[in-house]
Amino acid sequence: MKKNLLLTAALACGIGLSASAENTITVFNNYFDEKTQSNELLTGCFYSVSPNGKFAVGFDEGTMDYVTYIWSAETGKIEVHRCENFMYFYDVANDGTCVGSFPLEGAGENGHRPGYFKDGQWHALPQHHTVASVSHYSNKAFAISPDGKYIGGTQFCEHADGGKVRTYPCLWVKEGDEYVLHMYNDIELPDHQGFYPTKMSDDGRYMVGKMFSEVGSTLLAYVKDGELHHFYELETRMEEWVDGNLYPEGYINGVHDDGYTSDAEFFDVDNNGNMIGYYTYLAEGETPYSCAVMFNENENDGNLQELDYQIGTAIANPNQFFVVAGSGGYFTPYYVENGVQRTLPDAFAIDGSCSIINDLSADGRVIVGAGVESFEGGGYNVPVLIQLDEELVSAKTIHNDNVRIRTSNGQIAVEGAENVAIYSVNGALVSTAANATLPAGIYIVKADNKANKVIVK
Repeated sequence: MKKNLLLTAALACGIGLSASAENTITVFNNYFDEKTQSNELLTGCFYSVSPNGKFAVGFDEGTMDYVTYIWSAETGKIEVHRCENFMYFYDVANDGTCVGSFPLEGAGENGHRPGYFKDGQWHALPQHHTVASVSHYSNKAFAISPDGKYIGGTQFCEHADGGKVRTYPCLWVKEGDEYVLHMYNDIELPDHQGFYPTKMSDDGRYMVGKMFSEVGSTLLAYVKDGELHHFYELETRMEEWVDGNLYPEGYINGVHDDGYTSDAEFFDVDNNGNMIGYYTYLAEGETPYSCAVMFNENENDGNLQELDYQIGTAIANPNQFFVVAGSGGYFTPYYVENGVQRTLPDAFAIDGSCSIINDLSADGRVIVGAGVESFEGGGYNVPVLIQLDEELVSAKTIHNDNVRIRTSNGQIAVEGAENVAIYSVNGALVSTAANATLPAGIYIVKADNKANKVIVK
């Protein structure tokens, strides 16, 4: 799925539409520009929301303007930043720290470097010494962990052995007050653009996205602890063309790659290595088809699991639910809980259509993306944010045979189990007590041989 992403300081105006008594959808389609002293159209989309649901970021990269913006739940407004040479917010931590890319002094639009935006100013992140001066698409910070310890990014630089320049993933780890660069430019990539990650797990171990093949197709790929993994076998064959010369031709899984054959990307991943995305299935003599997929290297014999749903674009625990939007058109979004498709509250429908869902908070109560509005001269994506009154996944009492799990204000109570282990969504063990008092949040409760996700309010 292609995402129309649009990327100054003034406060944006929003139109709040109550989809029901409990849920609110807000369309941000204009803002007051201090420079022009007038209201300006705001187009683009939200790209990410912080896990705690308190901040959301997005941008417009030229449909109507070059701006980037951050929304705050405290004010309910968007702060818009204009930048003549462009800057981008791709993700945001729980404390409002944004990550993305910003222009180098005098370098123009193709001179971006990765950085984080905090307390009203950009802070440059360390770069590899061979990095080339390129656009934000290749030189950027694309993800930040909820606590800000890890920042994931890409850099357009040489291979570790001095080989060809490609787009390689990297990780910055906060040590004290500084971020230390861990460059993954020792991975072996095909003779093409490189690996482009989309999301990072909160613990920094996984980066998921797509890898370009020789001719231009994209393949499902992920980096785990600095090692690249991808799907399909790649092969280059020297073949004779009509002029008698030999040229390299790419093959994916034995099928000729003509640049349009394969399209694939992982959209998200959690700390347990659960990934969701879509791919084009290729096999010699068979008709290619595209579908949504889930993957975990420790499940399903390490194979991709094809889904019966449309392409997923946002995830909050793939074993519980994820939000999906249609591919290539405008569809009413829905989510999947424990394998059952459910309709979202009748929000996120502007003129009866939905454009993009990009992300949702950890409890699923804040959903961000874009809707479509008609302006003079055509229709454009506009940033849209949904606030649900309750979590998507219910926190009601859960029964597992003789095991009973109850949640109430600040507590998890487990009955009928000999062994209890309660984990945070990041995988950290927080309690082994049958009656635990915990901060509000999402937890995984393992009671004997049963595991369930619960929400503490």
